[in-house]
Amino acid sequence: MQAALVQQMPLATHAGSYVPEPAPAACRDQLGRPLRDLRLSVIDQCNFRCTYCMPKERFGRGYPFLSPAQRLSDTELLGIVRAFVGLGVEKVRLTGGEPLLRKGIESLVEGIASMRTLDGAQVEVAMTTNGSLLARKARALRDAGLGRVTVSLDSLDGVSVDGGRLHLCLFATSSVDLRPHLSAARPAEALAAAISQAWQARGDRYSELRAERLASGEQHPRQYPTVRMSLVGG
Repeated sequence: MQAALVQQMPLATHAGSYVPEPAPAACRDQLGRPLRDLRLSVIDQCNFRCTYCMPKERFGRGYPFLSPAQRLSDTELLGIVRAFVGLGVEKVRLTGGEPLLRKGIESLVEGIASMRTLDGAQVEVAMTTNGSLLARKARALRDAGLGRVTVSLDSLDGVSVDGGRLHLCLFATSSVDLRPHLSAARPAEALAAAISQAWQARGDRYSELRAERLASGEQHPRQYPTVRMSLVGG
């Protein structure tokens, strides 16, 4: 009890003045890697049908995409991002599907951009888009706090969270369900604890091994399935 109280007190110098406590340390996995970047799928729909992302043979007119009511709300998504930022995340990339199809995407960008990292800096907000709707939304997105845009017609960037499921790596073969922790009745600390536990238990080297195989000149370096945002939804 006393130890906990002492840790919460400001640190005293010999001169009797006080200095601020150091910022919390970022969460690290079994190999010492910090949690820095988060990719967030905000919608499972897209207005394009790129061959190896959302082929029209599979994603035709009758495909059961999530309805607006089935998607995570802005409040839920912001709660997820806030938990990650509290564990060390400094950059959030919004993806889909096509993120610009999500109604009110500017408000979500603004909410994320208003957050601060453990060091007190503004959280960087980026987006991967096919660019088809960018011209009409670019100014509003910039004003909301979007700092970087990647235009790609067949993007397969690494992912972290989609539809409430956490993927620790683009090549991960399993995920962690965060949805039980998104209820308003659950404390915010429960969500952060679930994320921290999952990251601290991570010990894979999927990305490093793939990079080594690429560097060696191997023709087919990818041995692991790739998580696709279009397939896992969000």
